[in-house]
Amino acid sequence: MLSGKFELNLHGSKRVMQALCFQGGLMDIQHQGIILNVYNFDDCVSFYKKAFDLAEMFLKVDGDFRLTCLEFGNSYLMLET
Repeated sequence: MLSGKFELNLHGSKRVMQALCFQGGLMDIQHQGIILNVYNFDDCVSFYKKAFDLAEMFLKVDGDFRLTCLEFGNSYLMLET
C-alpha cells in the first residue's frame, strides 16, 4: 500500500506530465531513479551502500524526516523515512 505522501507526489507528477504533453511541450528528463520509503533507515542505507558499493550523493535531515540519495549507475537510489 502506498503512503499518502507518495500518492500525492505521484498524482502531482502525473498532472505535470499531462500538462506538458497536452501543451506540446517536451520533457527534459535529466535523471531517473528509484525512491524507497523505509522503516529502518540506518540499516537500509548501510545495506545498500555495502551490498552494492553505492556512493552517497547527498543527505538531508529535517526533524524526523531523513533522506539519503545514493549513486546507482547513471541513476539514483533515494531512501527516505
